[in-house]
Amino acid sequence: MASGEEMLRDHIARIRELAKFAERSAPIVRMTLAREIVRASNKQESPAGTAWREPTTVEGAVLKDVESHLRVTAVGTTIVATLTGRYARHHLGAVRGGAGKAPRRIIPNDLSRVTARAIEAAVGVEFRRIMGEAATG
Repeated sequence: MASGEEMLRDHIARIRELAKFAERSAPIVRMTLAREIVRASNKQESPAGTAWREPTTVEGAVLKDVESHLRVTAVGTTIVATLTGRYARHHLGAVRGGAGKAPRRIIPNDLSRVTARAIEAAVGVEFRRIMGEAATG
């Protein structure tokens, strides 16, 4: 069994490793955010879960292929999401006949509870790896 001094030294080392936590977690957050953006778009919802306005075409669902027009990158500890083409225009509400129409939000301005929970679950794995038993109580 480890002495109290050894246990304290080990815990201090784990705390110091937390300084790298955000940077190590950025790729996990990037993947989780991209997945959540695509999930919401496929449901024809904003990142906050609000249904998009009704499509104006007879084909039904709009913006069916968001994933191929979405780029989510991690730059250090900052996550950057960008859209291209008509997907960006729909997100901004700058579409033909769009005057007065609500935009179809794709990229979140703020994290919804659903997205925040998904990110928390994803980075929790890295946190528990660093902190070990100390993370559970």
